[in-house]
Amino acid sequence: MEPPTPHPPIGQVPSAVPPPRAGTATVPPPHLPAPAVPAPPARRRLWPVLAIAVSTIALLLAAGAGLVSWRALDQANDARDIALRGGPGPAPAPSSEPGASTGQEPQPTAGPAGEVGEPPAVDPTTGEASDEIPINPTAQYTLVYEKQQLKIQARCNYPTYADLDKPEVRVSEAVADLGVFRTCSTGGVAVFQIDTPAASVSDGSLATLSATDCVDRIRTGPIADGAEVPIKQGNLLCLVTSASRAVTEGISRKVVALEVVGVVDEQGTSTATVNVTTWNIPR
Repeated sequence: MEPPTPHPPIGQVPSAVPPPRAGTATVPPPHLPAPAVPAPPARRRLWPVLAIAVSTIALLLAAGAGLVSWRALDQANDARDIALRGGPGPAPAPSSEPGASTGQEPQPTAGPAGEVGEPPAVDPTTGEASDEIPINPTAQYTLVYEKQQLKIQARCNYPTYADLDKPEVRVSEAVADLGVFRTCSTGGVAVFQIDTPAASVSDGSLATLSATDCVDRIRTGPIADGAEVPIKQGNLLCLVTSASRAVTEGISRKVVALEVVGVVDEQGTSTATVNVTTWNIPR
């Protein structure tokens, strides 16, 4: 029989849990799980922000490079304009209308060798340069080139043009002083077509013909405008180059003496060999 449980001393509150009895195994308290610790928030991804920043920097660099290139091109154009004007300074102001009068006398134009040519006459009805040449019996014409040989070939429907200012063959009709055509009929012949003042010379030779002689022949016995002149060996012609083209190209007009020294017709093609001498029309 177990002895009675002793009572606690007076004034002491008995414990809620009685002490284990002697000879009884002690039961450990139940194991409770540790409270869950919240995981730290995931870090924000930074690569989209970096990509936007890099793109912005690239755009700014491209814009800067474009600005530098544009400025360099602008400066190069300025330098070219200055060089074409012969040095720094304001460019000449263009006239408000083509052919408008400036109240000043027309200035002479410089030829290829630096000679000064006569300003072309002006047609009073159109205000444009006229192909009529001013006649000055005491003028001293300046030789540009002498007995320059040209070979001009043409066949039916395929004319060939020559620029006698340079001189040069196979140029466009717009800059030509002389055209060579071949008629398409049986036994066709080659002809010159001349659209500027000209004259046919029946006596003399290229060696003895002077610029003053040519001017006199053109004045006293001109060929009709646009006339076709048959090309024959020994033909001698005088003409002047285009006035309007001289103004456009900034060159002096020329008096031209031309002599045919050979003509060959074969297989529908005509080849004219000519010797040409030119003089600048003086002031």
